[in-house]
Amino acid sequence: MKSAIKTLREHNEWRRGADTEQGSPMMIGLAIDDCIKAAERYELVRTLTQREFKQLFQENISMGTGFDNLVDALIKARKK
Repeated sequence: MKSAIKTLREHNEWRRGADTEQGSPMMIGLAIDDCIKAAERYELVRTLTQREFKQLFQENISMGTGFDNLVDALIKARKK
């Protein structure tokens, strides 16, 4: 994700007239894809009810599950 953000910041600076090389359109596209995916995941977490958050937290964080795995569990639970 850090790489995607860096790529998009550099592209935006170039787009606004910075004296830099234009980035690779393919890399910019991949960075946009990564940022969209992250924004969608954030939106899903943001819309959790307090009860859903507490349940998800208790089921996953207490076992040392990382944040990304926690969000993946939420996505899977929402698809059921």
